Amino acid sequence: MWLLSLGTVFSFNLWEQHTLFGKTFFGGLDYLTSSWIMPLSGLFIALFAGWVMSRTATEQELGRGPGYRLWRFTIRYLSPVFIVLMFLNAIGVFG
Repeated sequence: MWLLSLGTVFSFNLWEQHTLFGKTFFGGLDYLTSSWIMPLSGLFIALFAGWVMSRTATEQELGRGPGYRLWRFTIRYLSPVFIVLMFLNAIGVFG
């Protein structure tokens, strides 16, 4: 990990002129994490919380208040759709 982190440090000085697809090492890692890893992680968490976790487990954690049904609908149906749209926008499909 220490050696890998040196790449990000050097991309601001010694390796500044070395690019891959127009990005320095730091820029490439930034693009990878912000455009790919974070949206996909959010999608998998939403799918897990909405479809894999049992209803009783989520009710125990969140309580069975008036907002629970709205949360369950949102986490199951709306969140995955909007996360996929944000992911497609981040990787450049819409522009």
